[in-house]
Amino acid sequence: MGAFSVWHLLILLVVLAIVVVIVKSSSSGRPGYQPPNAIAPGWYPDLTDPAILRWFDCHQWTNHTQPRR
Repeated sequence: MGAFSVWHLLILLVVLAIVVVIVKSSSSGRPGYQPPNAIAPGWYPDLTDPAILRWFDCHQWTNHTQPRR
């Protein structure tokens, strides 16, 4: 058992990179997956006008609004 070579380090880095890719793709690739702090899509009170609701599409606030009842 000789010293830890550059090849050992390279192999270790490749294996770690593969593990990271697999873990990342399996957790975020599921249909319907949302990160734990994500806001669900839906109608929410508008921040600039509380008399209307604005649609949030899970990524951004849209231009779609409706009167608040």
